[in-house]
Amino acid sequence: MLEVRKLDLTAGDFRLKGLDFRVERGECHALIGPTGAGKTLLLEGVAGLLPTQGGQVLMDGEDVTGWAPERRGIAYVPQDLALFPHLNVEENLRFGMRYSKRNSGGEEGLHDLIAFLGLEPLLKRRIEGLSGGEQQRIALVRALAAGRRLLLLDEPFSAIHAGLRRDLWRVLRELIARFSPGVLLVTHDVEEAFLLGDRVSVLLDGYIRQEGVGEEVYRNPCDPEVARLLGVRNLFAAEIQSCEEGVGWVLCPGLGRIHSRIPEGLSSRCLLGFRGHEVLLEKGEGLGTEVRGKVREWFPGGGKTLVLVSLPGIPDLCEIEFRDTRSFCPGEDIRFWIPADKTFVLPAP
Repeated sequence: MLEVRKLDLTAGDFRLKGLDFRVERGECHALIGPTGAGKTLLLEGVAGLLPTQGGQVLMDGEDVTGWAPERRGIAYVPQDLALFPHLNVEENLRFGMRYSKRNSGGEEGLHDLIAFLGLEPLLKRRIEGLSGGEQQRIALVRALAAGRRLLLLDEPFSAIHAGLRRDLWRVLRELIARFSPGVLLVTHDVEEAFLLGDRVSVLLDGYIRQEGVGEEVYRNPCDPEVARLLGVRNLFAAEIQSCEEGVGWVLCPGLGRIHSRIPEGLSSRCLLGFRGHEVLLEKGEGLGTEVRGKVREWFPGGGKTLVLVSLPGIPDLCEIEFRDTRSFCPGEDIRFWIPADKTFVLPAP
């Protein structure tokens, strides 16, 4: 469906360089990056709102790089949604259809979308009288009703509170399953990227640093910067002792001898990583490596407990998190287990 090849985009002194990725029909491709990474710049380049300095944008195999935005069959939904306050909901929904030759089944298609999301009671209301979640639904339906093959969504849920945001994630997944658009979603929210993205790309320093199936990217970040962006707080200097067929033993001061997946081509010096919420406090069969340390600080709240643990012989603190409320005392001995299938190894910087 969408294929981006070696795309270069420039805004002032900032440049996106040699971007390559695809979005298939019926797929959500999540692009995650920090503020200022160029996510919006990328969407505007794909939509044709900005000129490119190199590379190609292809839709269904056809090069559309030089085409005007209205010819591309792409709907761009910006952060502010670009709904028209002087029009009511129904007029907003029909606006895109008026100027599109690709409308999604005409009146029947529009009514199907309205019924699917239960928007009938809102049709005569003004935009300013709608909640944030209702406005998000209207923006998505307007884009789909116009028959756009690809939706570009720019941080669409960032201004919505956490509870409603989860409802809107479900709505987007249901729309993709029912109407099969391709979706390119940009976000800085790690949870959002991996819950919605069939594929995930990580944008850092003007490049796509890593791209792949969501679970693979989550489990195997390619370098320390990507790991930290994806929420990994535990990265410790280590040394590979043995490796065979992608798994082996890593010696990590303060943690001990850890069994882990190990990518090919690494030197003996490396970093061992794991996520704090995946460690276990209870011993059991085959849990992995036992680690002992002392509680430095702990922070209960929101149905979970964050504990900062000092490990013997190293200055870095280890962060662990439990999905319940527990009490600790500073200086208290603590032990936990790191499951082998939850660790990963990165090249040392």
